[in-house]
This record gives sequence, structure tokens and C-alpha cells, in this order.
Amino acid sequence: MMAPADFYPSGPPAAPYGPGYPGVPPAGQGAFAPPIPRAEDPTRPQIVLGGRRLTDEEAEQVRRIYGRRGTVLNIVLLLCMAVLLLYVFLGFFNIDYWMENLLMLLVTVLVFGAGFGLFVWTGARNLRRVCRAIDGEGENRAIEIYSDRIVSVSASQRLVLPFSRVYKAVETPAFFLFLGAEGRYIAVRAADLTPFDAQKLRETILRRFPAAQRETRGWLLPALGSPLPIPVFSWGDPEVSLSAEKAFSRYRQKWAEIGRVLLLFYSFAMVMGVRLANSFWITPYYILDSFLFSLAGMAVFLLLYGIVAAAVQASAMGRLRHIGELPLHIGVCGGDFLVGNRWYLRRVPRAGMAVKKARGGLEFRLRKGKKSRWIATVSRSALPDPAAADAFLK
Repeated sequence: MMAPADFYPSGPPAAPYGPGYPGVPPAGQGAFAPPIPRAEDPTRPQIVLGGRRLTDEEAEQVRRIYGRRGTVLNIVLLLCMAVLLLYVFLGFFNIDYWMENLLMLLVTVLVFGAGFGLFVWTGARNLRRVCRAIDGEGENRAIEIYSDRIVSVSASQRLVLPFSRVYKAVETPAFFLFLGAEGRYIAVRAADLTPFDAQKLRETILRRFPAAQRETRGWLLPALGSPLPIPVFSWGDPEVSLSAEKAFSRYRQKWAEIGRVLLLFYSFAMVMGVRLANSFWITPYYILDSFLFSLAGMAVFLLLYGIVAAAVQASAMGRLRHIGELPLHIGVCGGDFLVGNRWYLRRVPRAGMAVKKARGGLEFRLRKGKKSRWIATVSRSALPDPAAADAFLK
């Protein structure tokens, strides 16, 4: 019995098997007709793979790639301070106060070194926290490849990364890494792939990105002879759900985070103070004038920080609404909270979420040990009835 036409994974052959037919049919007809392109169905996965969580070594490699923007910022800060020091302490060196100039140079370098070290350390700590949140807590996961997106599903979260939002696709011997413009990523481990799966991923996903968005750090080395089983996870529908227009970050958090840049700001203000003290005077003492001018410069930096932070916050909220990150939906499902949006969904145990009534409505905070981190506030107008609030507070 002849197999049905759709038996072939890639569609029926272009021409019947066997000896050729006499004569050549006109172009575009018969066996020589070009294949008819099939429309891709975005609702059906093209590839489904089983996967596992990144190892510590692989996670460190991902952080080095993911954190490249932070490395660039660190280099820019170093160059800016070096240029300013050369400009002020060499271009405006005051021979009458050479001892005070050298002392202020030493203090400035020490303050900048301490501030830069704190900035780098807190940045690395935040990077590890963000990457742990993206990786999730579940060991096993399923990777689904659609015509327009890649999806990673585990017991604790579901992450959707549209190809249109991927700014870099990286291939290394250890994994494929897809970096999203919103700061999330999906990694597919070489240890979870067969050679066939690896080649299929290259043909299905990597070809969709222009050369400028692809980066190869070595050919991926698949390690499996047979594919992993595909895990199945149960995600129930929430019994009660709320929507928060105010989520992810808020203006007061910008000021709470200023501690990591305060010393950096003051080191730049000290350079400005030395520059002004070489041209103007307030008191008979050069060092005192330098510190007074540096305090004035610090006040200017803080004022600019407040203005820029407000503009960045307003722009970020508008952008998050435009791309579908807001509103943030929070639901109750059994003994867990479901938190997410159209691109991201996370399961949080009830003990891991602190919910309390606030002046503006309901405030949600993620617990981490004895500390908690604000994630969203649901306004009173968004509460359908008091019973909805009770479902989150009990």
C-alpha cells in the first residue's frame, strides 16, 4: 500500500521515483515545477526538545556573554576618569599649591578606586541574581521552536522569546544562546542535543538572523546519541487574577540604588572641585575650597541624576507597555502565585511572596531570605471586589 503524501517529514518528493519520462514538459509544470512554499503555522511547534538546567560552568560562560554591556560600561568609566585626571591635574596644575594638588590627586584616585570597586562588585552580584532568575529552579525543561519564537518551559517558569526581539544568537561548543532585547535569554545545551538536533536547530533558527546578529565562538559539540525525553508540565489556570500597571521598577527604587554609584559621583565631583579651586577661591585654604566646590558639584550630579532617572523611568514604562511586558498579571493557582505577562510566566510559592495592603492598593514583594524586593502594586481601581484581595492576603 502506498504511504500517504504527508508521510514524508519535509513533504512529498518533487518528482515520482523510477525512470524519467520522455520529453521535457514546459517550465513550471510537471516534475520540474518549483516547490510551492508552505505557510508556516505559528501555533504548531516545529521542534520540541528535552533539556536540563545549565551547569555552574556553563552558567558562568553565559554570564560572561550576557554581561558584556556591563564590561563596556566599566571600561568607559575608567577612560573618562583617566582623561579628566590628565586634563585637570596636568592642564591646570597650580605650581603654588603643588603639594595640595598631589594630595587631592591621591584622594581622588582612592575615592574613585573604592567607588569603581563597589560599582563592579554590585554589578556582578546583580548579574548573578538576574541570571539565576532567568535560569529558573527546575532541573528539567522543554524547548519548543515555533516559526516566530522559541519557548522554554520548566516546572517553575515559562519564557517566550520572539525572534524579532533577539538581538544576538551565539553558538559556542557548550550551547546555543539567544539573547533578547528585554534582558532575558534562552540557552540550549550541547549536552542535551544529538548531532541531528544540533543541525536542525542551525537550519531552523540561525538562518532567520542576519550575519550581524549571529556570533560563533566555536562549533557546538553535541553529546547525546539519542534525544532526551520531553518533560510535560502542568500549568493550571488561576482561580483569581489581577493586573498591575505599576511593576518591575519605580522611581523610588532608582534612589535606593544610588548607593552603588555615590562614591563614583563624588570622585568626579572632586575632579571638578580641583578644577574650580585652581581658578576661584572661597576661603584662604586651597584644600577646603576644593572640597566645597566638590560638594557643590555633587549636588549638581544628584540633581541631574534625579532628572535623568525620572525621564528613564517614564520612558521605560512606556516601552514596556508597547512591547507587552505591562500590565503584569498576578494570579492565585492552588498554593502558588502565577506572575507574568505575554512573554514570561513564573510560579512563585505562597511563602515566597509577601502581599500587603498599601495606600495605593495591594503591594507584592518577592521574599529572599529576610529581605524582600518590590515587584508590583495593584491599584485599588484594578481590584474587582474585596474577595479578590482576600484571595491574595490569606
